[in-house]
Amino acid sequence: MNKMQQNKKDHHLLIQYFQTLEKTVPESEIKKQWENQMKKQERRRQLRLKFYSAVASVAALLAGVIWLSYYNSHNTIDPQWSSAISELELHSTDTTEQVLLVTQAKEKIQIDKGSVISYTTHGEVSIDQKKIEKQPEQKKQPTQESIEYNQLIVPKGKYSRLVLADGSSLYVNAGTKVLYPNRFTEKKREIYVDGEIFIDVKHDETRPFIVKTSTFDIQVLGTAFNVNAYKEMEEAEVVLLRGSVEVTDQNQNTTKMSPNELVDLSSGVVIEKRTVNAEDYMAWTKGQLPLAGKNLKIILQKLSFYYGMSIDYDRTLETYPLYGIIDLSVSIEKVLERITKILPVEYERDNNGFYLKENKKSNYKMELPMIE
Repeated sequence: MNKMQQNKKDHHLLIQYFQTLEKTVPESEIKKQWENQMKKQERRRQLRLKFYSAVASVAALLAGVIWLSYYNSHNTIDPQWSSAISELELHSTDTTEQVLLVTQAKEKIQIDKGSVISYTTHGEVSIDQKKIEKQPEQKKQPTQESIEYNQLIVPKGKYSRLVLADGSSLYVNAGTKVLYPNRFTEKKREIYVDGEIFIDVKHDETRPFIVKTSTFDIQVLGTAFNVNAYKEMEEAEVVLLRGSVEVTDQNQNTTKMSPNELVDLSSGVVIEKRTVNAEDYMAWTKGQLPLAGKNLKIILQKLSFYYGMSIDYDRTLETYPLYGIIDLSVSIEKVLERITKILPVEYERDNNGFYLKENKKSNYKMELPMIE
């Protein structure tokens, strides 16, 4: 706009100049004036470029300072954690077919769906009560420097159970990765989660329990809660069943929670805290998926994780709400078939999975009964 206004002003002055001359102006004079005008515009263009370049450089510098400041303030993970998380991220829940346990000795063990992995206070691990790795006896608790980590990778379409060395118990949902030590230190207990877990934390007033995710942390002493925080999804949520927790988001804002409260996060920032029936959000541990009015986009993402199938859809459908409960023991085809009877959609199957699109002939109702 400034450029247009300046050009308009220059052209107006040029016209005024010609009007002061005789009616017949020599062509050479007109050419000379226009050349001068173009030189002025070129000089202004060069000045603007220099100005914008300087502004961009300063902005880039500030952005670097702000990013470093944020990284240093939020990233409380020590170098060992960072290294272990980087190693964990090498495993994909999309390509792994079986539940995979990677021990601190780097042994990779494939585990059946639904099996229980448990650790003793000495760090010995067993699968369904069968010992698979005996740790050397250690009288003292490991220090932060000596601690080593185990990895549990649960692919889409699978689930698992995990009992940590302190007695805390986890249900690990499909498409989830958990990083944890075989034994905790004397000062604190920490695990890292990418995905969804329900955890019942063993109470220990001397050692806080911290669940870390890619964008926020949860700290407790002893409680039971559900955390849904898949790194590939912007939305996350924490639901408290009992006890109390503190959620620290990536802006370092702390939100305290009471039983039957849910905290919604977007891109690692708390956006809402509300009252819910916490039992509904733990139902997946019993093979059920409560819909609670969530939109089709979120539901299809969850179904994709639970069944290990690709489910794509027309983006015009993603805001449709769904209500009721889905029984996850039935086939994905039956679930989608039921949805098509409630929402104005239809689905088709291809080599990649399923695709949902609009069905204008369908009768749309605002309720989805339990799928049996």
